[in-house]
Amino acid sequence: MTTDNERQLREAGEAIRAGRTREARHLLEQVARQDPAEYRAWLWLAGVASSPQASLAYLEKAEALRPGDRNVD
Repeated sequence: MTTDNERQLREAGEAIRAGRTREARHLLEQVARQDPAEYRAWLWLAGVASSPQASLAYLEKAEALRPGDRNVD
């Protein structure tokens, strides 16, 4: 994980806490594109997804990356 990705994850978390879901989604999508193995991006995307179907797909991706992780269940 690059420091840029860490910064974007931190900013996405701040945006989520402030209710700026569109901004958070954009940041998380960037992280997921740059590092598809970063399960936190997929997990957090599930929380700000634009539809229930997208949320489920993001959760499935996170689970595939970290099977059995209590944060994904």
